[in-house]
Amino acid sequence: TLRTKNFQTFETNFRLPFATNSETTLLKAATNLVQKMYHPNVIYRSLGVTLKNLFFGKEKQISLFDQEKFEDDKISHLIDKIEEKFGKDSIKLGV
Repeated sequence: TLRTKNFQTFETNFRLPFATNSETTLLKAATNLVQKMYHPNVIYRSLGVTLKNLFFGKEKQISLFDQEKFEDDKISHLIDKIEEKFGKDSIKLGV
């Protein structure tokens, strides 16, 4: 959701075709959506991203009939370990 300085709201949706727990995959999808909605001559006051149907770790039940790909992102695990050791805001993903 993008909101302009005049409180106009623009929304769009996107559903990943596969299950993921990859922070980089989610960040890329969100960045692509924002880039499609963004207009350079408009002043924005806020940006919001909502994630739905989340699951923790490998708890997702994979269907026998659907083509689903499960990502287990090593970078996300490393980021989690660094945050556990040095604190929540000790490392950030770059875009």
